[in-house]
Amino acid sequence: MIEKEIPKIKKAFTEKICTKELFCRNKTLIFLLVVGGLLRLLGLRHGFPFIFHPDEPSVIRSALGIRFFPNPDHFDWPHLYFYLNYFLYMGFSGFRNFLEALRLKPFISDIFPLIWNDPLIFYYLTRLFSATLGTLTIIPLYLSGKELFGKRGGILAASILAIFPYHVWHSHYSVIDVPMLFFFAWAVYFSIKVLFSDKLLHYILAGAFVGLAASTKYHGGFSAFFLGFVFFAKYLSSKDFPGLLKNSYKPFLAGITSLVTFLLGTPFALLDWETFSSTDSAKGAFWQFTNVGSVSFNQQIFQFLNAFIDKFMHDWSITFVFAFLLAAGYAVYILFRQKEDIALKTKLLALFVPAFTFLVYISGFEKNRSHYYMIAYPFVILGISWFLLTLEKFSKSKEYVMLLFVVFAFPVVLSVKNMLMFALKDTRVVLHDWYGMRLDLKSYKFYSDSDELKASLTGDGGSAKSPEDYVIGEELSPPYVLVKQCSSDKEFKDQKPFKVIENTLRRGPEICIYVQD
Repeated sequence: MIEKEIPKIKKAFTEKICTKELFCRNKTLIFLLVVGGLLRLLGLRHGFPFIFHPDEPSVIRSALGIRFFPNPDHFDWPHLYFYLNYFLYMGFSGFRNFLEALRLKPFISDIFPLIWNDPLIFYYLTRLFSATLGTLTIIPLYLSGKELFGKRGGILAASILAIFPYHVWHSHYSVIDVPMLFFFAWAVYFSIKVLFSDKLLHYILAGAFVGLAASTKYHGGFSAFFLGFVFFAKYLSSKDFPGLLKNSYKPFLAGITSLVTFLLGTPFALLDWETFSSTDSAKGAFWQFTNVGSVSFNQQIFQFLNAFIDKFMHDWSITFVFAFLLAAGYAVYILFRQKEDIALKTKLLALFVPAFTFLVYISGFEKNRSHYYMIAYPFVILGISWFLLTLEKFSKSKEYVMLLFVVFAFPVVLSVKNMLMFALKDTRVVLHDWYGMRLDLKSYKFYSDSDELKASLTGDGGSAKSPEDYVIGEELSPPYVLVKQCSSDKEFKDQKPFKVIENTLRRGPEICIYVQD
């Protein structure tokens, strides 16, 4: 009797712990999460003991400052990620105190000394948090692809994000763009659910994640336009005007929800409205939109086209760029065909209109940086996954496998390269370590023409005497050590460097060191 009941109990238990079979019967998704996690989590201690990214200290200092006063007092970035990191730090501090109470500090220090290394441990924790959220963004992309094009579409979308080169690169930093995309992707998923359902819950959840995305980075609020676009596209494409009027209150409720969740993450936007609304300094939120600047229409078109020719080739990989452009071309062809299914046309409009809208919009910024384009990534990735899925109809099985191999090979190589560049020591750290071991050079006078190289020499146990500025053509009296970036090395072309620190698969400049006794 008991033996007969065991399979039933096992099945019931499995169904309870497996949310819609997301993990238990989806080994491919688990594999993609592992691959995506390894690419993002390896190399998180890059640059230590130095911090080379200019924005990382802003996040860590703002998060640590909340223990003294809950208002970070600047709104150039919203505050949700500061608060999340503050709670992370407090939880970690409690765990660290617990280890000390158990007198495990000496033992743990031998294994992982970074735990007691303030403030580097806080940089590491935030990088770990960002990389984890970057990895978990694979899940809403998978669900979105599955909702639109079936399970295989979801797997393709998840696969693309798992190895997307720039997302892998930026996930290694303790900044706000990758965490913003995590919430943004969930807003996209629940907005896509609106295409297939009139449930109020989907509108509310979409609105909630819109607010969380905007409260992480203001650009995340553009996900609200996608929800509105999907709502109108759904009813107008089917000419269901009664349904449009009947459900018109739902986007309004989603908007209220997004405002609530935004204020939950950035409450002082309301409580300190005067600072929040200012535009004359970096303290104000609206300053951020003027800070990026704008260009003329002609320059915007040039930057848009140049992004595909140059920027995206490095950030996405050449195969993903071509796949997206071909996907967009094929989508336009389908949209103008009379006999195509209205449902498919609606899906394609929901992907490619936001994708190009955001890409063109960001191209209008004077400061045209790669991470600004992240808000277009979910639509770009879903568009590519649809196109790759469609190509299967026009090719044989072996040809299709080879096609997928070619498409994914280039971004995989780029992402592995990006991961290795973080895992291997930065050239400036190698310089710092090299000088620390050269006791015979401690009495030599140091010269350098680079502020960042001087910082590498003087910081954290470096030279007690700061390296002096070197002027081109200046005669130096020996004994001296001259440290320069090899790329700027003009007058020393005929002189062989004492040591060259190469930047092959390393971040940082190639460094030439000259020693004169």
